[in-house]
Amino acid sequence: MLRDPRYWTFHSFIVLLIAGLLELEDQLEQGQQPSVSEFLVDVAVFSVVIFFISWLSLQVVRLLNALMPWESSLFKRFAAETVIILSMVSVLTLVASGIKNMFFFDDPEFNDPDFGFEIMALIMLIITTFLVFAYHEFISLSSAKESLELKNELLQKQHYLAKYEALKNQLNPHFLFNSLNALSSLIYRDTEKADMFIKKFSEVFRYVLELNKERLVPLKQELGFLESYLFLQKIRYDHQLIIYQQVEAGAFQKLLPPLSLQLAVENAIKHNIISNHQQLHIWIEGTANELVIRNNYQPNKSLNESLGIGQNNLCEKYVLLGKRPPQFFLKDNFYQVHLPLLDTAAWNVYS
Repeated sequence: MLRDPRYWTFHSFIVLLIAGLLELEDQLEQGQQPSVSEFLVDVAVFSVVIFFISWLSLQVVRLLNALMPWESSLFKRFAAETVIILSMVSVLTLVASGIKNMFFFDDPEFNDPDFGFEIMALIMLIITTFLVFAYHEFISLSSAKESLELKNELLQKQHYLAKYEALKNQLNPHFLFNSLNALSSLIYRDTEKADMFIKKFSEVFRYVLELNKERLVPLKQELGFLESYLFLQKIRYDHQLIIYQQVEAGAFQKLLPPLSLQLAVENAIKHNIISNHQQLHIWIEGTANELVIRNNYQPNKSLNESLGIGQNNLCEKYVLLGKRPPQFFLKDNFYQVHLPLLDTAAWNVYS
């Protein structure tokens, strides 16, 4: 707060405004001539008072932001803030009245049986406190907006990076060679399956190319894409690759970043041994809150150690969405991936 030039500009404006109003009140009520010394004293006193009010208001705004944010508790937040402001004004008015009675009891200017001082102090404090709260709310909302815009920009970068990585993985020569080799053998053995292979192959590419339209997709859509992807893999590995899927009905409309599921399955296929003697089993289980992908752990040690770029990018996307990141861990000789599923309310914010 003290390092923000906007605060000092606002602080100076409020101090000069209140001191000026007091000086004007003296001239109108008592016919006094303008007094520079009294004006400077008022400036000094109200600088301290307003600094205290500003500091207290900042703590209250921060606390309410954590407990009662505007976007989820608009009316409760407004009511709570109004009560707090009126309480602060009442307490400060009583304190000001007590100070006046303690130090200026014999001063005829302050010894007003009609509570003129208390009424003026109440008006000044109401104006000051409301303005100070309004300032801190404005700064808080402005900072939140800037933070959201920054997160949105970073998320967009991660989105296009994921799209690029996915497209690059699908277009790499190894993938193309294996897919075309499988297609070549199918054409003479099973033309119907070869035709299905071409359709699934095109669906894989189409889905990746259309990722720029969405940042979040329903789980049902991801499962549909995974079906096409696994069809190609099953052509290559046949009975050596076994997939189990059990997803609750309530999870199908939940959201997750595109290609999240495919990334987990692809890593399982890429980094584990798959053979007639060592079949790879992959379980895909979905609940209302998360999707769990696990496989029997039989690492392919002939491969170079993975850098985990895809996993890191996926975790960062979840963090930018304000959600807990996915979990990747080995337990009881099963490698597990836990992907949080997002509520459909996130669609309007991030899509």
